Amino acid sequence: MRALAAVLFIFAAGCAEPPPPEGYGEGLGTPENPIPEDDLSYVVTSSLDFTTNGALPQPVVDTVAGLRAFSSNPARALLAKADQTAVQTLKSQIGTTLTNSLEGWLNTEIDKARIATKTLRQYATELTTISETTLTKFYLDSVLSMTPAKTTHMLGNLNFRHSRDIVVLLGGTASDVLKQTPTLAVMPGGAMTLGDHKFSMAFGNHAWSGINLASTAIYNRDVSSTFVGGILCAEIARAVSLKCSGTSCVGHESQLKTICDGGVTGFVDDLRTHVAAFKLEMLRFAAGNARLVDDHGDGLADRILDGTWQVEMNMSGTMRQVSATFIASK
Repeated sequence: MRALAAVLFIFAAGCAEPPPPEGYGEGLGTPENPIPEDDLSYVVTSSLDFTTNGALPQPVVDTVAGLRAFSSNPARALLAKADQTAVQTLKSQIGTTLTNSLEGWLNTEIDKARIATKTLRQYATELTTISETTLTKFYLDSVLSMTPAKTTHMLGNLNFRHSRDIVVLLGGTASDVLKQTPTLAVMPGGAMTLGDHKFSMAFGNHAWSGINLASTAIYNRDVSSTFVGGILCAEIARAVSLKCSGTSCVGHESQLKTICDGGVTGFVDDLRTHVAAFKLEMLRFAAGNARLVDDHGDGLADRILDGTWQVEMNMSGTMRQVSATFIASK
C-alpha cells in the first residue's frame, strides 16, 4: 500500500499544473494602480525624429542634393549623371558657342513636361521634402504583449506621414530583426518601465518603398516612371538638335538621346542608391517609460500614455541618440 501510495503521489505530482507566475506586486491591479492585461496585444505607435534642432543629418543632405540640383537646373543635373566621355565628346564636336547654350535649350524642353499639372522641377522640389521627411521623421507601429513572466515587443509597420499617410510593412529582408523580449516593471500609479531591447532593419529599402508610394499617391507614378515618362529624351534630342547659333546648328540627335537616356537613368539610380544606403544596423530602445490607464475600473490597463523611449541608433555606421514618444491602446 505504501508503494502504491508513493506511485500515485509521484503520478499526481507529474500531472499537476505548473505554479502560476508571480504577479506584478502587492497592491497592484486596482483602478488606481492598473496592470497590463495578460497576453493582450497593445497596439503601439512610436514617433521618431532624427533631426537635430530641426537640422537634417548630413547623410540626408547628401541624399537629396541631386534632387535640389535638378530643381535648380535639370539639364545640368542630368548631364552630371550621364556618361562623361560622351558628354565631353559632344561638347567638343559642337563647339564652345553651342555648348554654352546647350543647358538652356535642354531646360526649355524639359520644362515643357507636366506631371499632374506640375513641372518636373516642381516635382523634384516636392520629392525633396518627401525624401527628407521619410528619412528623418517617421512612426513605428508595433505590438506589445505583457505578462508577469514575459513581455514581447514586435515591430510591424513603418508609417511615413507627410502629405499622405504611407504605410510600409516591415519584414522580408535578412536585415530585419523585429521581435524582442524586454524586461517589464509595473509600479504604483500605473507607472511602467520597459528594459533595453534592440531591433534592426533594412531601413533604406523600406524608405525607398515609402518614397515611391508617396509619389504614386500624389502623381500616380513612382519616382522612376515620373522622370523617365516626363523626360522624353527622343523628343528633347530632336528639338535640341535643330537649335542653331548663327550658321552653326547642334545636330547629333542620336548622341543627345543617348546622353539624355543615360542621364535620366543615372539620376534615378543615384537617388535610389543613396536612400537604400540608410540601414538601421541597430535600433536600440535603451529604456521605455509610460503610464498605464484603466478606463473601465477593472484594474486592467486599456491604454498606455505619456510613453518615452531613449533611442540609440546606428544608421549606416553613425551613432545617434534621440528621444522618442509612444502611446498604445488595446
